[in-house]
Amino acid sequence: MIISFEKRYFKLAGTVVGLISLSLGSALHLADPSAAKAPACTEYCYEPIPVPGADSGSPDTGSGGSDTGSGTDGEVPSVNPGDATNELEPVSEVERALGVAVVDRSMDVQRTKNAEDRPEALAPGNMASADEKGVSGTWVVLAIVLGAASLALVIVGFRRMQGGRISRSDIAIRGIALLVGIGLVFLLSPGVSGASAASAPRSFFGMMSIEQITEADASRMAAGGVSTYRFPMSWDSVQPDSASELDWGLMDATVAASAKAGLRVLPIMGATPKGFADNWTTMPIYTTAQRQGWATFLREAIQRYGQGGDFWIENPGLPKFPVRTWQVWNEANFFYFTEPVVPADYFRLLKASHAVIKKEDPGAKVMLSGLFGSPPNDPRRSMKSWQFLEKLYKLGAKPYFDSVAIHPYSPNTTQLRLIIEKVRNTMNRNGAKRTPIDVTEIGWGSDSTTVFGKGSPRAQAQQLTSGYDYLIRNRKKLGIRSAYWFAWKDMPSTWDLCDQCYNTGLFYKGPVLKPKPAWDAFVRITGGSRN
Repeated sequence: MIISFEKRYFKLAGTVVGLISLSLGSALHLADPSAAKAPACTEYCYEPIPVPGADSGSPDTGSGGSDTGSGTDGEVPSVNPGDATNELEPVSEVERALGVAVVDRSMDVQRTKNAEDRPEALAPGNMASADEKGVSGTWVVLAIVLGAASLALVIVGFRRMQGGRISRSDIAIRGIALLVGIGLVFLLSPGVSGASAASAPRSFFGMMSIEQITEADASRMAAGGVSTYRFPMSWDSVQPDSASELDWGLMDATVAASAKAGLRVLPIMGATPKGFADNWTTMPIYTTAQRQGWATFLREAIQRYGQGGDFWIENPGLPKFPVRTWQVWNEANFFYFTEPVVPADYFRLLKASHAVIKKEDPGAKVMLSGLFGSPPNDPRRSMKSWQFLEKLYKLGAKPYFDSVAIHPYSPNTTQLRLIIEKVRNTMNRNGAKRTPIDVTEIGWGSDSTTVFGKGSPRAQAQQLTSGYDYLIRNRKKLGIRSAYWFAWKDMPSTWDLCDQCYNTGLFYKGPVLKPKPAWDAFVRITGGSRN
């Protein structure tokens, strides 16, 4: 009797373990990055970072170029903040030689870009690291073997019952084991529950939208656990050309909708108007008119939306969320927003902007341009985020910003980790261990046609869960202060957007907000409401 009891429960345990192993093994196989090659890209291309230990290089040396840091934690030569002025001298050839890369991407994502202005297609190839492939493959084999063996026990049990060689109670136990196994698989399978064991304060979660948000959008964001809405306060949207007066109507609507929902806003300051430059991706540092125009734009923005700003005085019924952090430009290391990409150019813009912002609001914070994570190095068109940041430190930029912003777009969580660690290592080497990192864009698509597309809405939700889990678990160790999802909802294919921008939404395209599985995963992480 005792032996029969032990055998019965041994079979029960074997069945449960087998079912879990088989299901998770299948999920691992489907999610295995080595199962399919990533597609070629034309704009937001990605260069994989070697996993430390998998190559002969230093962990701090990415492919496509080596870091330029000294490898120490010492301070870089300091620059006196008091030397900053609103007026910038023309960029010298020596300064240009200090930065040899370019970057661009648009503040107004609906603007067209000529095909000849885009980089030629680059195929990143298989993005999976060696350790990911090995671990995943091993688990797939073990899970299938264990699962098949355990399921065989259930099948044999039924046959024995039919032959009168096993009791109905034994079959009942096996049935319960089957149900328990299915339940555990549902709870443990990544992307199904979307739950993260880690937690973060509400201030950690931000959002971006490709199109202008409505009050309904803002309200849904806030209910879903979002604290801050990041959007382009584009200079050329406020002042279409150099002959126009500044018109804040469009920005007022966005700030009002956000404030009414209880959201703070993080404005991205950039996009040079016609008349000041031929291309909106040109930084306003080369002529007196550009420099003066930029200073005026910044000054009036702070006077309107900053502490005690005119907008809040004119709208006494709105909750007051004055802007206290200003992000200077977007993706200064990538051609889609910046042309040419030269660290010395961005340093000059940053230094001038810091002077204006601190003069208007001494308590305000200056956030660095969000840096695109790991694009292939292409002189004067793109530079890896940590290398661009290293050059800024060597130029003496440290006193002119309060936080580093990065856009660690990546094919998987392993590559996400490597980008952030490289950026943090660069900061630490340059005496910025206490400077926070803001992930001002992160996202994966539900498509299978772009580098960061995951192949399906469900797979997008799984990757969102994995990515946020990593960011939240390591936020204190790496000084990660916030993470903004890009983007709020999918966009129609008729829009002219960056190649990865159409399917990264948490909602399907259309006037009605129809949630994707990624939205359910997101609110489970934030603790917000789905509706």
